[in-house]
Amino acid sequence: MLKRLIVISALLATSTFANANNELSLQTVNGNSYSFYSDPFKLADYVKEPQKAIEKAIVNAGWKIKEKGEGLVKAELDYKGYLLNSTIYFNDKEISFDHVSAQRNDCSGSRCKVKERHVDRWRLSLRRHVATQLTKLAKKDAVSSLN
Repeated sequence: MLKRLIVISALLATSTFANANNELSLQTVNGNSYSFYSDPFKLADYVKEPQKAIEKAIVNAGWKIKEKGEGLVKAELDYKGYLLNSTIYFNDKEISFDHVSAQRNDCSGSRCKVKERHVDRWRLSLRRHVATQLTKLAKKDAVSSLN
């Protein structure tokens, strides 16, 4: 029987526990809920290689890894005439995001203005992909704790 499963969304973290009667109940793991792109994800002890999870999320989100360094990964998205750059910082306790730049590739005349709704959507998509990778690690940890 599954005793513990941690599910992490982009904004909220909850745990499902089975009590002594095998009844499932939800419980908040972290009282903080984040709603901004730059707010960090707090990492649990089951995240052994945050850089690997970040790199996989970048590729899955359709972004490209521009540069890797100690404690950071720079990501770039070249999509629909936009060029976005973000830096993702990490250590063993958290993953945080920093928006570096957003510009139009085909800038000419009135087409130079960046539409923030598009930029925000693509940045949040990257954040969700990182959250998905962390959720997969949580599921793997929960399953391995059964054995």
